[in-house]
Amino acid sequence: MALWDIMVQKAYDFVKETGEMPTAILIPGDFNEHDLPDDNLYSGEPNVHWPQMVDTFRTVMQTLAAAFPGVPIYPAIGNNDCYYHNNAPFVNYADDYYSEL
Repeated sequence: MALWDIMVQKAYDFVKETGEMPTAILIPGDFNEHDLPDDNLYSGEPNVHWPQMVDTFRTVMQTLAAAFPGVPIYPAIGNNDCYYHNNAPFVNYADDYYSEL
């Protein structure tokens, strides 16, 4: 079982004990591990980890949505979730970046 599955199960168990579903789920960002995004903004090299990072976003969101159906999920993007580490996307890449998410 993946770490996210365990964390979601613990959250679900807690919610089940209280008898109330949350009205929303807030995720503070940093879905991905530290140092996974490439720090090669100025080299122009592609981030070879990007497909893995997108898969992580997708897996986390799908796991939460399945455990808490109908509950809105509001994720924030952390510095480890950017295509290039610590950098928001440039304006000309923003549409591509956010469409992946």
